[in-house]
Amino acid sequence: MINLAGTCRQLKNGKWELAVSLGTDLKGKRIRKYKYVEASGKREAEKLLAEFVAECTRGDYSEGERMLLKDYAQLWLKDYAEKQLKKKTVSRYKTLMERILEALGNKRLCDLKPTHLIQFYNMLQEDGIRKDKVKVKENGEEKFIQKSGGLSPKTIRHHHALLSAMLQDAVEWGLLKENICERVKPPKVPKAEKTVFTIEQARELIKALDKEELKYKVIVMLAIFTGFRRGEIMGLEWSDIDFEEGLIEINRTSLYTAEDGIYEDTTKTKSSQRAAYIPKEIVKLLKEYRVEWNSNKAKAKDKWHETNRLFVQWNGLPMHPDTISQWFPKFIRKHNLPYVTFHGLRHTHASILLAMGMDISSIADQLGHESIEMLIKTYAHTVRRSSKEVPKYLSNALFSHQNSKNKNLAE
Repeated sequence: MINLAGTCRQLKNGKWELAVSLGTDLKGKRIRKYKYVEASGKREAEKLLAEFVAECTRGDYSEGERMLLKDYAQLWLKDYAEKQLKKKTVSRYKTLMERILEALGNKRLCDLKPTHLIQFYNMLQEDGIRKDKVKVKENGEEKFIQKSGGLSPKTIRHHHALLSAMLQDAVEWGLLKENICERVKPPKVPKAEKTVFTIEQARELIKALDKEELKYKVIVMLAIFTGFRRGEIMGLEWSDIDFEEGLIEINRTSLYTAEDGIYEDTTKTKSSQRAAYIPKEIVKLLKEYRVEWNSNKAKAKDKWHETNRLFVQWNGLPMHPDTISQWFPKFIRKHNLPYVTFHGLRHTHASILLAMGMDISSIADQLGHESIEMLIKTYAHTVRRSSKEVPKYLSNALFSHQNSKNKNLAE
């Protein structure tokens, strides 16, 4: 238990001032708490002082009584988030924080009430605070305008989750008595099924890729046949591929934030560091792409930035992760395919394996998901490998019809 220093003195109006020193705040400023009481004499005043010191020792008074949410948020980001969390996560938090602080930043931590949060969430739903901007054309010129319409329940829940995490840390650090977010229910998010391509639609997509630039074809095919995340595909290097074994290792991710630009990071989780087997058709495609990659390198000559990355710009610099996400919807529309996001290819990969009868545990391993079963299998010093059966399942689903046609032609 912390021993706090306290003093008492009688004022001109006859009341006694009780003062307790609580050290300094996170900015180094001295903290003192005061209480004004009536007492018959110094002896009674000292007794009341002892009770006041005990209250402060128990944490009934804290720095949170004086700290504004905007000041605490700044310290939380600088001293905790930026040191402990991934850059991409911090960047997303900063975006969410803008709305939170615009509405609640000037309130003291201890003054925050459930009603404040409810009003804030209602405001977000009704378009009270929105930072999103969209590009539009007006008189032939492009400009950005503020996007109208309230935020989705899912996005509002993201704001709630961030605020709750911040306030929970404030509780654990002794700045608050409770996390009021636990007493507020954010909007419910309707459960939506993940949009994926059926096996037949995936076959149509693969056929359509033959008319596209080889680099984009390789990226999409890898997403379908491995279930890798976008950042994992963008982070691939030639040394990650074992052409003889038909095996690709995931060792890093390539991400982007406005603050840092394109940068390399570790995988999302330990279980995300893995290796996936690929069918011979994808091995052949990668070899074809490597020839083109080397040709582009030769053409760039001294303008080429030395790299081992698979997916680069014309001069060897890493390809922007958003490029494929922006290209894919255009490709979908161009070939009249059902709307599925690029990330939906990862879900398509899993749904095809399920449809072909592969067990859930192997699929979770293939995707790099963490689970109780996976924790048992995890080895910190090795790269885990997925089942060798994966290529067979995917080839049977997506290439068997082509093989059958070739066989019939041969006969």
